[in-house]
Formats: sequence, structure tokens, C-alpha cells
Amino acid sequence: MDKFRISVAVAVFVREEGDKIAPHRCAFYDRDGKIYLPNEPVTVERHANQVAMNIIKWVVPVDPRLLSITPIGFFDPILKNTELRADREVVLGYRVIISPGMPVLKDLEFKDHEELKLAFDRVNPAHFRVFRVGLFY
Repeated sequence: MDKFRISVAVAVFVREEGDKIAPHRCAFYDRDGKIYLPNEPVTVERHANQVAMNIIKWVVPVDPRLLSITPIGFFDPILKNTELRADREVVLGYRVIISPGMPVLKDLEFKDHEELKLAFDRVNPAHFRVFRVGLFY
């Protein structure tokens, strides 16, 4: 029986002066040897959009109407092993763009693509995919 989980991951990008087209620095947790986006599971009580708004309000404590919030799609890991596939986690990604000076949760660190490439073995693969799509969305 399939028991896959669904979670929401939020890629918070800050728009900086040097960003010509799109922002390139994204907020990640860097804890216990792992790098990952702010995320929470979807539950029976809370739908994906409710989970996303809870994360966003927690991470960026400003009126959400001041933010650019965009759903960027589902990220389903490609697993060849059918036993692993039944227990996989599907991630729904959201992109949030903030302006410089907006408050952001203190334990998040802004990283760009180069910094993530250097530490790629520590980055959650699904969250890296959300980040990459958020960069070019």
C-alpha cells in the first residue's frame, strides 16, 4: 500500500541590488550537517496552502500582502526501487520574494547556487530542486 507523504517547502529569496533579473540568494536552515528549506508536512487538518502560509508568516513576520508568493509545483522524487517509491515524500514548493531589510527568522542563512554546490552532499535533494525552480520561475 502506498503511504507517500506530502510536505510544503518554501524558498524565500531576497531581492538585492546586484540582482539584474531575479533574486539568487535563498533562505536555508543549515543544521546538524544538513541544509534544507523551511518545510512542514501537510496533514488531514491542514491543507497545503494553510501549511505554506503558516511557514511564510513564521519565517517572514510581515503582512503577507507585502510579499510575492508563488506556488511553483510538486516535486516527486524519481525512485527506481518500487518499495522506496511507495514511501516517498512529495514536496509542494512555494517561492517567496522579499525586499532587503524585511525581517527573516534569525536561524535561516541566505545561500546562493555556488554555496550550495560546495556543500551539495549536505543539501536535501528535493529542496534543492525547489530552490532551482524558484530561481528561474
